[in-house]
Amino acid sequence: MGAIVIFLFVLGLAVLKGREKWWLLIATVLSLMLAWGKNFMPFTNLFIDYFPGYNKFRAVTMTLVIAQFCIPLLGFLALRNYYDGSLSKKEMLKGIRIAAGITGGLLILILMIPGIAGSFLSPYENRYPEWLTSALISDRKRLAQG
Repeated sequence: MGAIVIFLFVLGLAVLKGREKWWLLIATVLSLMLAWGKNFMPFTNLFIDYFPGYNKFRAVTMTLVIAQFCIPLLGFLALRNYYDGSLSKKEMLKGIRIAAGITGGLLILILMIPGIAGSFLSPYENRYPEWLTSALISDRKRLAQG
């Protein structure tokens, strides 16, 4: 997901009312939680045990396709409601301020603390020489900030 799509998703959360917003948010959060796989085994085991066919996935990260569908859709619904007149200009501006504050705050947080994204090394890369791991970390921090 890109920054603009995430901005539109947060805008949709701020301005939309009704069932559309809630089922898209629930589907997005559910797909993110399912993608955690072995990192959240109680939830994963619940789906493996009680939802037929779930254990046939090649990779649990395939559930992220649901989020990749729902996140832009919520943003597009917000834009649709504005352009068809269901949302006033005042409500839209308030939503834009909220969305800009949230996404801008996240952006500033990531720029100030790039390590918030993780360690920038996989467990397999720990056995590389120190000069290589430090170069990998600095390159990946610059990529995250970019």
